[in-house]
Amino acid sequence: MVVRPNYLPRLVPSVLAASRLDPWGAIAPLFLGRRVPWIHWDAMDGRFAPNVGLDSGTLGSLRKKFLERGAGCPKFAVHLMVERPDLRWEAFRGAGAESIVFHGECAVDGHALAQKIHGAGLLVGVAINPRTPLESCMPLLDAVDWVIFMGVEPGFCGQKFQDSVLEKISLAHRRRREQKFSFAIGVDGGVCAENIPRLLDAGTDIFIAGSGIFHSPNPSVAYDHLSNLLRRNGTKDAPPRLD
Repeated sequence: MVVRPNYLPRLVPSVLAASRLDPWGAIAPLFLGRRVPWIHWDAMDGRFAPNVGLDSGTLGSLRKKFLERGAGCPKFAVHLMVERPDLRWEAFRGAGAESIVFHGECAVDGHALAQKIHGAGLLVGVAINPRTPLESCMPLLDAVDWVIFMGVEPGFCGQKFQDSVLEKISLAHRRRREQKFSFAIGVDGGVCAENIPRLLDAGTDIFIAGSGIFHSPNPSVAYDHLSNLLRRNGTKDAPPRLD
């Protein structure tokens, strides 16, 4: 079991799996009834990922609704599944995002982009697709706040987690310990009650779940169930810059 001295592993709902016709109505019962610190927000361009995700205008509208209700606004982590994240991230910053995640497979200067995003006061993450080796993103590990391993191919909700990703998570955890990096390790896609113990053992800190929450009969009950699994199975670790 991975030793985590100061941190409770965190569950982050991915709202792409909620209703696009009425996103506020779909997520309000979950977020207004409990403290959920982060929202995962998927943006796609139809090219890098074969789908169209959520836009910055909708993010801004949801953020406004949270603030109007005085319920405390979760932080928005925007996952840019796009070919040119360098041209898209500022719109989401303007809408209120607190973190930007771009893909290591994109043909952009990752270090320069991470520096710009950090310079704007936001957290930065890099995402890696299931077939992409961790080694291709190694130069970025000292420049980002979190590394997100895609457990499924990007673009569509409801896919089964690819077990081959566990080895990459374990490798990232070893590199973090050996080289004293401070990035958090996240998994996006296919997270469910059955694989949470294995993901914890591999070294996962952040669990991004969409279908496992919003495609259940009662998303609030599903969220609480997964959160309780993390509390029972996980010890504590400290990705300090994510709070």
